[in-house]
Amino acid sequence: MGVAERVEGTAHTPVDTTVLEGSIADTLESYADEVRADMILIATHGREGMRRLFGGSVADALIRHTTLPV
Repeated sequence: MGVAERVEGTAHTPVDTTVLEGSIADTLESYADEVRADMILIATHGREGMRRLFGGSVADALIRHTTLPV
């Protein structure tokens, strides 16, 4: 059973799956605009310190660049 199937079966909410290519934060923001999303939900690892500095954070990038709630 895939993640979308588990979510749909548990929450009784339709789930669409889309595969996109590109910079993660930019692509997510563009897709959210395209589908007229109300918000962006994203999980995070909660990295800190040097790992966060050099690895970047998709959630941080989205928060800084999108007008949607993240």
